[in-house]
Amino acid sequence: MEYKNPSDYLPHAAPMVLIDKVIEVTDDSATTQCYLNDTGVLKPFLENNALPSYYCVELIAQTIGVWNGANQVGSTPDVGMILGSRDVKSTVNSFPFGKTLTIKVFKNMSDGVIANFEGKLSIDGEVVSSGRVNVISLDEDAKNKIFKR
Repeated sequence: MEYKNPSDYLPHAAPMVLIDKVIEVTDDSATTQCYLNDTGVLKPFLENNALPSYYCVELIAQTIGVWNGANQVGSTPDVGMILGSRDVKSTVNSFPFGKTLTIKVFKNMSDGVIANFEGKLSIDGEVVSSGRVNVISLDEDAKNKIFKR
């Protein structure tokens, strides 16, 4: 299946869309990729030709956002926010230049508003970061109440 650009599934725009490509979306998972090179969307965030591993939480969250946007009925993706994360681990301090990061998220639970996902980042098939991320999805009414619009 051919997927749209990541920005079509996320409620924000460059330079804050950190995903280069959507690989797959199912009812319970999503897989995306980021390119750590001169043409990838992460280029502005590279430090000493590497991406610090603490970006893993945001990359998991954006992959969850892709999942949410792809599975959402309607044209405008809901805004999502990270509520927290648990057991975030990285086997490396940074992700090296010239590599492709593959991010896979698996839905543990979702009630349509609050969700928990397990995320794994891999390079060349080896998991280099993982963790669980709790998120909330806000429709337009909820967003207006929270931000008093």
